[in-house]
Amino acid sequence: MKSFGSKKSTSRRVTKPTKRLPILPSSVTGIPPNPYFLFISMIS
Repeated sequence: MKSFGSKKSTSRRVTKPTKRLPILPSSVTGIPPNPYFLFISMIS
């Protein structure tokens, strides 16, 4: 029972960040602007 509760807590904790993960890295890492800059640099 103790293990199950721990697993449920972890699953809930992982689900929260996972939902925000796609938006956070995209904005912080700058994945969309990176390739865009490369494309402009190549055309230039």
